[in-house]
This record gives sequence, C-alpha cells and structure tokens, in this order.
Amino acid sequence: MNAPSFSFRPDCLCGLLILSCLTSVGTTETVDVLQDAARIGRQTDPAFEQAWEALVQPEVASDLQVPVPCPDENEADDLACDADPGWLDLDAGYDHGFYLGTADGNFKLRMLGLLQTRYYSNWRDIDASVGDRLEAGFVLERASLIFTGNVLNPQLQYWFVLNGERSSGTRFVEEARISYAFSDALLMQIGRLRNPAFLRELDISYTRQLGIDRSYYHSVFSTGVLEGITLTGQTPQFRLIGFLSDGRHSGSVSRTKDFFQDQTDFALTVGGDWKLFGEWAQYGDFASWADEGPALFAGLSMHYEHGETHDVLGVDEDFISWTADLTYENAGFMAFVSTVGRHAQQSNGNIDQTGVMMMSSYQVVPEKFEPYVRYEYVDFDGVINTGALALPVSDSSLNVLSLGINWYFARHACKWTTEVLHSFDPVPFTSANTGLLVDQAGRNGQTVLGTQLQLFF
Repeated sequence: MNAPSFSFRPDCLCGLLILSCLTSVGTTETVDVLQDAARIGRQTDPAFEQAWEALVQPEVASDLQVPVPCPDENEADDLACDADPGWLDLDAGYDHGFYLGTADGNFKLRMLGLLQTRYYSNWRDIDASVGDRLEAGFVLERASLIFTGNVLNPQLQYWFVLNGERSSGTRFVEEARISYAFSDALLMQIGRLRNPAFLRELDISYTRQLGIDRSYYHSVFSTGVLEGITLTGQTPQFRLIGFLSDGRHSGSVSRTKDFFQDQTDFALTVGGDWKLFGEWAQYGDFASWADEGPALFAGLSMHYEHGETHDVLGVDEDFISWTADLTYENAGFMAFVSTVGRHAQQSNGNIDQTGVMMMSSYQVVPEKFEPYVRYEYVDFDGVINTGALALPVSDSSLNVLSLGINWYFARHACKWTTEVLHSFDPVPFTSANTGLLVDQAGRNGQTVLGTQLQLFF
C-alpha cells in the first residue's frame, strides 16, 4: 500500500534520508543537531522551510511541490535538468518494512525493526562456593534498527544494523555494508558483515533460525561477523562466494578493529552451494512451509587464515577450517545436517577439532505449530579454541540435545519459541545466546529452559 506521492528537490531528499536515519536513533544530542540543521536550512534555502514543515507535518506532504532549478541547460543528463518541468516524485509506504524513496527507484530507504525478548532458567551441578545451581531471569536479547535501500541507482545498495548490547544496552553497529549488483548473477559487498560462505547457520539471519538462537556448535566454530570484501556469483543451480577479510570475528563489537590491530595478515573464505532441486527462496530460513515443494541443497566451504607476522599475541602460524552441510525441505518437513573440521598449526603444537550438528522439524499445524529437535557434538581436542585463546578443557567432547516448539503468528514476523537444552558433558565456556553457562570442572548435566517472543517489522 502506497501513500500519496509528492514532489521534492534531490538535495532536500538527501536531507530527509539523513534525518530519517538519525531520528530513529532517538538521542537528545541527535535532536539538537536536527534542529540546528533546520535553522541553517531556513536561513540559506527558502525551499527548506517547506521541506521541514512536510517532515514535521506529514499531512501537507501531498501538496508539497518545490521547483528544481536547472543550473545548466546543456547538462541534459543532470538529475536537476530533466526535460520534465523539474519535479522529483517521492514514494512512501510499507513493503517488508517502512520505506521512503523516489518514484523512479533510484533512491530508497527502508527501515525495519526487531525485538527479541527472552526468559532463561539454567540448572547446573555446581558448588555453592562457585555459583548458583539455578540462574533465571529475563533478557532483551536484541532491539535492532535495520536500514537498507539503494542510492543513485537500484544496483548500488546499502545495509546496516544498529543493535543494543545485551547486558549494557549500549548501541553499536553490528553490520554495515555497501553492495553493488553487477547483474542478477554477480554481487559485490564490502564492509562489516556476517560471513555468507561459512556455516549455513551464520548465513541465515537470527530472525529466521529454527530455535531461539544459533547453536552452541555455531558458537565454537563460526567465523562470526567479519570486515572485508566479498564477491558472490549465482546461477539457477549453483552459488559461489569468495570473501577476503581480516579473520574470525574481526567485526565483532568485542574486538579492536583498526587495520593495524587485527590478528591476521589475511583471511580467505571460499564457499559453494548446490541446489539439486527446489527454489533458492527456500534456502533463506530453516522452516519448511506448507506451500513449499521438495527442495534439496548441499554446501561446502573452506576458511583459511594466515596469522599476523611477528604478533606477540598471535599463536597461530597457520589455520584452516572446512564445513559441509545438507538441507532437505518438503511441505512442512525440514532436515538439516552439518559437519565441520578445524586444524591449526601452532608453535606449541597442532590442534584438530571436529563437530556435527543435526536438526529436524515438522509443522504439525501448517503455518502455526512446529516441534523441532537438534543434536550437537563437538570434539575440542583438549582446548576450547585456537591461537591465544586455546585454553585447556577438562573434557574434550560435548554432547547437547535440544527439544523445542515454534508457534507462528505471522511466520517469522511474529513468533513464539520455547526450547529445552541439555548438555551431557561439562560446558567449557559460556555461550550467552544459547543460555549455556560454563560448568565447574568435572561436573556435567546442565539443563536450560528458554522461551522467546520475536517481533520483526
């Protein structure tokens, strides 16, 4: 559904786009900046008065028509020198997010929001002198503002996510990328983004996961958010991705991210996906909907890092990881299996870690009620990580079983998820997004009950 269109100058459009982004952050300091900009605009450009009134009084927007001057009639290709009388139509409405853009599609801003609120209860076998056997409470996992769209033409696109840090609520840039579509089959992205080539759980948004969040298996082996440049090529049957980056978690909020502070000389990820049958749209989540036919996908990828030369903090001399997965969907039924291996050559010895994760679901009531099960196995090879974080563990293997249900009110836009996780072995490190906490050495049998309400709009 589109609101009535109106006309406006290109320079004022840029101002409105910036105002829309900044206003959504909602800080007092930002409001002061906007007010200063308004005063300056009114003093220097009479047309700004109408633009500002249209922003604060939307009901007059449909009547707003501002002449666009043509500085040079010989500049036929200039946006401000269109042969038309000089109007630039704006379009606004809701289509998978609220949007504002030009009628020709060359400029667009789409704004989305996400709320994930959870409750956890965690039971551990632990001495009272070390911690509580029961930890329970609510957490606002994510309160995200998402901005996406295009500038200058539909091929030049942007995407960035502002999220609140779970514990402090401090807002930070989780993802920010610029992309250019050379064609329908070739896409380049640069900036800070989730690695689309390694581990399918990471490639899929946290709004479209099967469970409350990604698995513990993912917490161990994922490359996380990276900073770098990626190139994706896709055909009707295959997708190939290459990603040159600063290495694992180089875009994480907890890491220093300047170019001289990363822990690698370079990192490279190469991944491929094969659609044996089905539709690529089915590859975008872990749910199988009743109106979707059979689909089968296979994925294979590799991630390599060369440690920072002469970096006293870096212990990795060579690091390589690989993963393979298989996905099947058909009219409400989904089955997924993933395996991963990691090898690190270090000055103090080599590390070889492996893992397997399997999960399945079936929509007993189509579009509504979906029970699921997930099993995870990790062999740590004696340490929880590689490099400087390769700390020893008391038990080299970990087995986790999860049972849960999804109740969909409007698919992923509004859903309620409840699950129970049980670890049969000591948990070597806390993974907050799963609710699993670090165990006391030699203890096991940790159980987590989690429930989450998600609103994505």
